Amino acid sequence: MKKIFLIILVIVGLGCTKEATIPDDILPQEKMIEILIDIHLLEEKIDYLKLEKDTSLMLFKAYEFELLKEHEVDTAEYQKSYRWYASEVRTMSRMYETIVDSLNVRHKRVSKKSKVDDEGEPAKKRNRPRKLNPTKQKADKEDE
Repeated sequence: MKKIFLIILVIVGLGCTKEATIPDDILPQEKMIEILIDIHLLEEKIDYLKLEKDTSLMLFKAYEFELLKEHEVDTAEYQKSYRWYASEVRTMSRMYETIVDSLNVRHKRVSKKSKVDDEGEPAKKRNRPRKLNPTKQKADKEDE
């Protein structure tokens, strides 16, 4: 997600053009925003898995295809729309303001949920097994 955000910042910094009228064969802004939010969430989930780069890419492509199918958009339509929006700096910049705000709200909601259990009570810290000192374990075994 950091990479995409940096790319968008560069695009925003490079140009200041008038906002153009969206052609009929380009996805509407609202639809594109929904898709981009889902794509960023997908990237985050795959990043979390800490897989090899080629495995992550294959997994992302497979899930991206399914995600676009859920939005009733084919890959070519999405790519064409993405290229068009990327060429329209002001429009893309405004879209990413909405996308970033939405992602921040989701992250805050998730972090609040993780701090509160199902009954609305603060979540208890998990009891973790105590780490044992290996030399103490050895001494305990010798005493047996």
